[in-house]
Amino acid sequence: MISIVERANPSVVDQAYLELKVVDEGIEVLNQEIANLTQKIENTRHRLVTLPKKRFLIFWQHETPTHDSLRFHISNLNKKIEGLNERVADRRKERRHVVHLIAQQEKIIREVEPIQKQLKKEGIVVFNDDFWRQTNEKRQQALPNNSRVLQNKRARLFIAAMRLRKVFICEARVPISNAWEFFTHQDKLVFAEDTLALTAGFQIMQLLIPVMSTTLASVGRMFANFGENTIDNVYIDESGQATPASAVGIAWRAKHLVAIGDPAQIEPVVTTNEATLRTIARDFKVSEQYLLPTTSVQQLADQGSIYGMHRSNHTWVGIPLWVHRRCDSPMFEIANEISYENKMVQGKPTKLSQVERSRWINSKGKATNQQFVPENVTALARIMKKRRDEGKSLDQMFVISPFRAVVNGITNKLPKEFNDGAISKKWLQEHVGTVHRFQGKEADVVFLIIGTDQDTDGGADWAFSKPNLLNVAVTRARHDFYLIGDYHRLKSKPYAEVAARELPLLDN
Repeated sequence: MISIVERANPSVVDQAYLELKVVDEGIEVLNQEIANLTQKIENTRHRLVTLPKKRFLIFWQHETPTHDSLRFHISNLNKKIEGLNERVADRRKERRHVVHLIAQQEKIIREVEPIQKQLKKEGIVVFNDDFWRQTNEKRQQALPNNSRVLQNKRARLFIAAMRLRKVFICEARVPISNAWEFFTHQDKLVFAEDTLALTAGFQIMQLLIPVMSTTLASVGRMFANFGENTIDNVYIDESGQATPASAVGIAWRAKHLVAIGDPAQIEPVVTTNEATLRTIARDFKVSEQYLLPTTSVQQLADQGSIYGMHRSNHTWVGIPLWVHRRCDSPMFEIANEISYENKMVQGKPTKLSQVERSRWINSKGKATNQQFVPENVTALARIMKKRRDEGKSLDQMFVISPFRAVVNGITNKLPKEFNDGAISKKWLQEHVGTVHRFQGKEADVVFLIIGTDQDTDGGADWAFSKPNLLNVAVTRARHDFYLIGDYHRLKSKPYAEVAARELPLLDN
């Protein structure tokens, strides 16, 4: 149904009618030229007939050179007419083709009209000229060749499939249970044939648990007895943080692998120095791109993708998803400018009242333990209490920092600032941490504590040396984002200047 809509193109018909007009005008001009040449031939023949001949002796009359010239002229005119007739024939053939094209398109358009009404009713977007004439923002947010009706039928089919699976599982509970036991006790395998049974048992077990999650660090233990191409589909989330070495085991076991991540967020954390990694690569004849500290699974997956785009720094990003649906403004604008070259599309409308809540809290003091500044926690507690009084739950708040020393300081001082038991040890464990720890998570309200003072300003230089840390921090916040730190010292640092411009200043 959609394919015929894509073929129905009114602009093609309009263009064809213009071409038809040009062809008809051309034929008319050619016919007029033929008529003019025919008239010239008639006039020349009349002149030839009436032209006197030269008398020879008494009884003979001999034609003059003028007669020959007139006959030659008539012959040339006839050749021109033949050429013009051939051009007319070509134009008429072209006209028949255009008329046929118009008839085809008009037939399709007539057939499409009721379909288009149905598509509009069901909210289906079609890849046609109207689609490509839209702004990039509207195109990115559209879901072509899909509809509410189709989605509803898919949902019903999924529910029916789940019910069928439930019935099957209930009837096959014994073999599924056995498969589970086999999988959980795979460390006790004795015979070589057991690995085949293990793979079959794993597939049976997936009837009950179709999607299993694990960490890359646990793959070697969880799938210790699984060989090459034994797992159908593997998805590596946050692959921008994963090193190739950490993922090689699961990649070897996978038939199909999809790497999902964002190269503009936290990079891999590698504790081995770069010189050692280069030595290992050289000794084992491994390309350095697989071992360098900045290389991630995401980057390698992008290199293998034929779909993507080149960023301004000439790096290749595979299949970028531009529509952002998590953050309100101004978090969206900050991240878009510092990390995504303003190519992201805001898919989440923001109310003005939400924009007005995010702030840069100007708070400074003397660092007492590496980058930790106690005054920052006092400012943090004040705004947290204010938001709690406005009805915002503490469970919807994250407190994050680039530095472990700052996190430790917050953990020790924040409960004392509240002094009402609201800040529990469990809350601190779940809601306070470094930026690295909170990648992939989100909350309504996020506080980013920079810390540092004039003497530890090098730490702030490191935090803002790349956009990644700030990008991750601001995109954890769904609604409100507060940056707490020395505004006048930090505002001119790379990427922080964008936050300073977008976040209204609030002096502590």
